[in-house]
Amino acid sequence: MNIEKIKKVISIFLLIFTFASFYGCEKGKNDISNEVKFSDFKVSGCKSSYDNGSMKSTTQNAIVHDTIYAKGIDNNTLKVWTTNTLFSCCASEIKQNVVIENTTIVVNILQSEDGAKCNCVCGYGIEFLLSDLEKGQKYFVIIKKDIFDYYSFDLTFSKETNLIFKF
Repeated sequence: MNIEKIKKVISIFLLIFTFASFYGCEKGKNDISNEVKFSDFKVSGCKSSYDNGSMKSTTQNAIVHDTIYAKGIDNNTLKVWTTNTLFSCCASEIKQNVVIENTTIVVNILQSEDGAKCNCVCGYGIEFLLSDLEKGQKYFVIIKKDIFDYYSFDLTFSKETNLIFKF
């Protein structure tokens, strides 16, 4: 093979390599340009206590239910809140650990107990904000309680997002 052919092959290879370097790494369909942010985590006090044996309210004599709301509050923020998420009556602290990967958001709600023995649970309201969401982007939200999956849902975000999940 003569030198001219080798130079031509190398030039073509370099051109292809350069083209692939600049244009071959497009963002994937599920990639988002801004990283979603988690903020304003709030927990209400114990709303109602429940006997662990019957799971009926000691104050209302009703079966325990929870409702989760997800509502767009502006062009890039979603407010998520619950009405009656059950934790131990002896929970000394309820906190969160959040993992966000692209469009999947995992919110793990953890309780710490003060060591006292309890045979009851309390219904708490949990609230948080997810911001820097993109309009029209599909997101998957997973809410966990300690090591257990509690509830999950997907949504296509817009300011008009208004979801209610009763269970």
